[in-house]
Amino acid sequence: MRIDRRSFIAAAGLALACPRAAFALDIAATGSSLPDKAMGTGAQTLYVYMSMGCPSCAEFHRKTIAEVRRVLADAGRLRIVYREFPLDGRSYAAAMLARQAGDRYFEALDLLFAEQAFWMQAKDSGSAFRTLAARLGLPPGIVGTVATDRPLFDGIAAIRKHAITLGVSGTPTLFVQGEMYEGGLPAPVLISRFG
Repeated sequence: MRIDRRSFIAAAGLALACPRAAFALDIAATGSSLPDKAMGTGAQTLYVYMSMGCPSCAEFHRKTIAEVRRVLADAGRLRIVYREFPLDGRSYAAAMLARQAGDRYFEALDLLFAEQAFWMQAKDSGSAFRTLAARLGLPPGIVGTVATDRPLFDGIAAIRKHAITLGVSGTPTLFVQGEMYEGGLPAPVLISRFG
């Protein structure tokens, strides 16, 4: 296919006129074979990049996301997509464990964020993760399986790599209607933006 100068200029003008629409396509992609982990079914989407070992992410999840979920996602007005952006090895392991929880992913997130100090500060992180896996009702050998699941590790790494191309450098980072916010936003602001 041959593109002439006039077609190129017209396409460039269209892209410049709609930067959010073009950018939204990049946000929706992950570069990973792993499925999105989302709550809610609304037409609008809030993307949340988080690290399981990040104290600010834990607080944001427990307070802000809980309120936004109650008001918007549970009412079918918003879809909240969680994306892993692990900042350290234990956060990678926690993200992998949450993914292994399958349909109980958000229950696993709740537990991992609530018990963050326990597993982040444990001398034996494997033992800490086994304790949490048992509390989730996961099979006893799941932690060993997680540790050797290369496709899962690579999938999370691909999500992280794509996030970096979007400009994500820390957590929590949100994408709200095509705009990036580092450090999160208060629940009332998110509710007003999506409500």
